[in-house]
Amino acid sequence: MFASKAPKVSNDIRIKEKLTDIVGLYVSPPERAVMLCCDEKSQAAKHWTAHSQG
Repeated sequence: MFASKAPKVSNDIRIKEKLTDIVGLYVSPPERAVMLCCDEKSQAAKHWTAHSQG
């Protein structure tokens, strides 16, 4: 893994709506809720990124 020195900016026009939904789930989760996470990077992209940092 690596840390980014600059913040990432999304080009998604619905980013505010999506962030509001996600933060709302953390702040006030539904009763008996299950939170799952899915990484969008492929294993090859993870490997390349991890090994290209110097």
